[in-house]
Amino acid sequence: RTLEGDCAFYAALRATEVDLARLGKAWEELHACYQNSTAHNLEEEGAADARFHMAIAEASHNVVLLHTLHSCYRLFENGVFLNRGRLYHHTSARAEVLKQHKAVFEAIAAGDPKLAQRCAEEHIDYVRATLAATEQQDQREKLAGLRRTQASDRAVKK
Repeated sequence: RTLEGDCAFYAALRATEVDLARLGKAWEELHACYQNSTAHNLEEEGAADARFHMAIAEASHNVVLLHTLHSCYRLFENGVFLNRGRLYHHTSARAEVLKQHKAVFEAIAAGDPKLAQRCAEEHIDYVRATLAATEQQDQREKLAGLRRTQASDRAVKK
């Protein structure tokens, strides 16, 4: 959350025309992935998402933030950092994530560092909360399944 927020803040302050063009291209690629509603390719979306966030980090012109996020996105690309499939169990999550990415992009393009930071932090907060809710639901379903199995075993023994 802090890294993403700081990257967006500094990108809004420091992005050059070249940075904004690269970020714009990354946004367009990400948007295109989301618009292809007939084929939700989670791997492709994940890669486009990582490129978008890396373009923000590059536009921040902060080497420490860039290298730190680069390491995080290696995990991301390997499916450890974020599981998109689990995130999208929530029906509105896909549209919400796209809306959040757009807000971050627009705040950076407008040169509004505080808004860019807030949008990036809210995006990370949303993803974390949505994944946590999915995990809680999975645990409830697992317990319910265990109870059903135990009830069936008791019924068979009678």
